[in-house]
Amino acid sequence: DVLRVHCAGYVRRFEAGEFSAAERRATGLQWSPALVRRVRAVTGGTVCAAFVALRQGVGINLGGGAHHAFRDRGAGYCIYNDEVIAMKRILEGGLAGRVLVVDLDTHQGDGTAALTAGDERIFTFSMHGERNFPLRKQ
Repeated sequence: DVLRVHCAGYVRRFEAGEFSAAERRATGLQWSPALVRRVRAVTGGTVCAAFVALRQGVGINLGGGAHHAFRDRGAGYCIYNDEVIAMKRILEGGLAGRVLVVDLDTHQGDGTAALTAGDERIFTFSMHGERNFPLRKQ
Protein backbone atom coordinates (compact mmCIF):
# COMPACT_ATOMS: atom_id res chain seq x y z
CA ASP A 1 0.00 0.00 0.00
CA VAL A 2 2.82 2.42 0.81
CA LEU A 3 4.17 2.16 -2.75
CA ARG A 4 0.82 3.34 -4.13
CA VAL A 5 1.77 6.75 -2.74
CA HIS A 6 5.52 6.90 -2.04
CA CYS A 7 8.39 6.12 -4.42
CA ALA A 8 10.35 2.93 -3.80
CA GLY A 9 13.70 4.67 -3.26
CA TYR A 10 12.28 6.89 -0.54
CA VAL A 11 10.65 3.95 1.25
CA ARG A 12 13.83 1.88 1.00
CA ARG A 13 16.01 4.71 2.36
CA PHE A 14 13.68 5.28 5.30
CA GLU A 15 13.26 1.64 6.25
CA ALA A 16 17.01 0.96 5.96
CA GLY A 17 17.93 4.03 8.00
CA GLU A 18 19.70 5.65 5.05
CA PHE A 19 18.12 9.11 5.14
CA SER A 20 20.62 11.89 4.58
CA ALA A 21 21.23 14.49 7.29
CA ALA A 22 19.02 16.90 5.31
CA GLU A 23 16.19 14.34 5.13
CA ARG A 24 16.41 13.69 8.88
CA ARG A 25 16.38 17.43 9.56
CA ALA A 26 13.31 17.92 7.32
CA THR A 27 11.34 15.26 9.18
CA GLY A 28 12.52 16.35 12.61
CA LEU A 29 12.77 12.69 13.58
CA GLN A 30 15.75 10.57 14.61
CA TRP A 31 15.73 7.24 12.77
CA SER A 32 15.52 3.97 14.69
CA PRO A 33 14.00 0.53 14.11
CA ALA A 34 11.28 1.58 16.58
CA LEU A 35 10.44 4.58 14.38
CA VAL A 36 10.01 2.27 11.37
CA ARG A 37 7.66 0.06 13.41
CA ARG A 38 5.73 3.11 14.63
CA VAL A 39 5.30 4.58 11.13
CA ARG A 40 4.15 1.21 9.77
CA ALA A 41 1.70 0.73 12.67
CA VAL A 42 0.24 4.22 12.30
CA THR A 43 -0.22 3.72 8.56
CA GLY A 44 -1.89 0.35 9.09
CA GLY A 45 -4.10 1.88 11.77
CA THR A 46 -5.33 4.55 9.38
CA VAL A 47 -6.08 1.99 6.68
CA CYS A 48 -7.96 -0.07 9.26
CA ALA A 49 -9.88 3.02 10.45
CA ALA A 50 -10.91 3.73 6.86
CA PHE A 51 -12.37 0.23 6.53
CA VAL A 52 -14.16 0.62 9.87
CA ALA A 53 -15.63 3.92 8.63
CA LEU A 54 -16.96 2.22 5.51
CA ARG A 55 -18.71 -0.43 7.62
CA GLN A 56 -19.84 1.63 10.61
CA GLY A 57 -19.98 5.22 9.36
CA VAL A 58 -17.03 6.50 11.38
CA GLY A 59 -13.46 5.44 12.03
CA ILE A 60 -10.52 7.17 13.67
CA ASN A 61 -6.81 6.72 14.23
CA LEU A 62 -5.55 9.20 16.83
CA GLY A 63 -1.95 8.45 15.86
CA GLY A 64 -2.46 9.23 12.17
CA GLY A 65 -2.51 12.35 10.08
CA ALA A 66 0.98 12.53 8.57
CA HIS A 67 -0.13 15.21 6.13
CA HIS A 68 3.33 16.74 5.50
CA ALA A 69 4.73 13.61 3.79
CA PHE A 70 5.23 13.91 0.02
CA ARG A 71 5.80 11.21 -2.61
CA ASP A 72 9.58 11.30 -2.28
CA ARG A 73 10.25 13.05 1.02
CA GLY A 74 9.07 13.53 4.55
CA ALA A 75 8.63 16.79 6.44
CA GLY A 76 7.24 18.16 9.68
CA TYR A 77 7.42 14.89 11.67
CA CYS A 78 5.69 12.97 8.85
CA ILE A 79 7.22 10.02 6.98
CA TYR A 80 4.38 8.10 5.23
CA ASN A 81 1.20 9.96 4.30
CA ASP A 82 -1.17 7.51 5.95
CA GLU A 83 -4.24 9.50 4.90
CA VAL A 84 -3.50 9.26 1.19
CA ILE A 85 -2.38 5.63 1.52
CA ALA A 86 -5.76 4.75 3.05
CA MET A 87 -7.70 6.77 0.46
CA LYS A 88 -5.88 5.12 -2.45
CA ARG A 89 -6.53 1.67 -0.99
CA ILE A 90 -10.27 2.42 -0.68
CA LEU A 91 -10.56 4.07 -4.11
CA GLU A 92 -8.44 1.58 -6.04
CA GLY A 93 -10.29 -1.28 -4.35
CA GLY A 94 -13.57 0.10 -5.72
CA LEU A 95 -14.98 0.56 -2.22
CA ALA A 96 -15.80 4.25 -2.76
CA GLY A 97 -16.10 6.50 -5.78
CA ARG A 98 -15.06 9.72 -4.01
CA VAL A 99 -13.52 10.65 -0.68
CA LEU A 100 -13.35 13.82 1.38
CA VAL A 101 -10.41 14.92 3.52
CA VAL A 102 -11.25 17.39 6.27
CA ASP A 103 -7.95 18.65 7.68
CA LEU A 104 -8.38 20.97 10.66
CA ASP A 105 -4.76 21.07 11.79
CA THR A 106 -3.22 24.52 12.28
CA HIS A 107 -0.73 23.62 9.53
CA GLN A 108 -1.73 23.03 5.92
CA GLY A 109 -1.60 19.40 4.85
CA ASP A 110 0.82 20.27 2.06
CA GLY A 111 1.86 16.69 1.39
CA THR A 112 -1.75 15.54 1.16
CA ALA A 113 -2.57 18.46 -1.16
CA ALA A 114 0.37 17.63 -3.44
CA LEU A 115 -0.32 13.89 -3.46
CA THR A 116 -4.00 14.31 -4.32
CA ALA A 117 -3.72 17.23 -6.77
CA GLY A 118 -5.51 16.41 -10.00
CA ASP A 119 -7.35 13.37 -8.61
CA GLU A 120 -11.01 14.27 -9.07
CA ARG A 121 -12.02 11.43 -6.74
CA ILE A 122 -10.46 13.20 -3.73
CA PHE A 123 -11.61 16.53 -2.34
CA THR A 124 -9.34 18.07 0.28
CA PHE A 125 -10.62 20.73 2.67
CA SER A 126 -7.85 22.19 4.83
CA MET A 127 -8.48 24.95 7.35
CA HIS A 128 -5.13 26.18 8.64
CA GLY A 129 -3.21 29.22 9.79
CA GLU A 130 -2.00 31.49 7.01
CA ARG A 131 1.36 32.46 8.51
CA ASN A 132 2.73 29.21 9.89
CA PHE A 133 4.40 26.03 8.65
CA PRO A 134 4.65 25.32 5.80
CA LEU A 135 5.52 28.79 4.62
CA ARG A 136 4.84 27.83 0.98
CA LYS A 137 1.31 26.46 0.74
CA GLN A 138 0.21 23.95 -1.88
